[in-house]
Amino acid sequence: MHGQRLGSDGKLVTMEVYGPASVDEWERCFLIFRVCCIMYDLVSQELLDQHIAKIREFVKRYGHAAWPFVYQVEARTRQEHAPRV
Repeated sequence: MHGQRLGSDGKLVTMEVYGPASVDEWERCFLIFRVCCIMYDLVSQELLDQHIAKIREFVKRYGHAAWPFVYQVEARTRQEHAPRV
């Protein structure tokens, strides 16, 4: 998918972002992650379901055009912040 980021001059620069093209595709992949977290007792089912709802809320609030931004934040949170918590 194509997304944008802020360049050094403060303008948006188009870039290719690797990941699911839509929130529906993301959720299908996340459900596998969810099952593994529940199976190994890493995160509760309730928190994982709340996370899905929050991501869907962001897409609804900011529109599908903002999906690359939402996905980047979600992926970095899951990779960097979740292990610390």
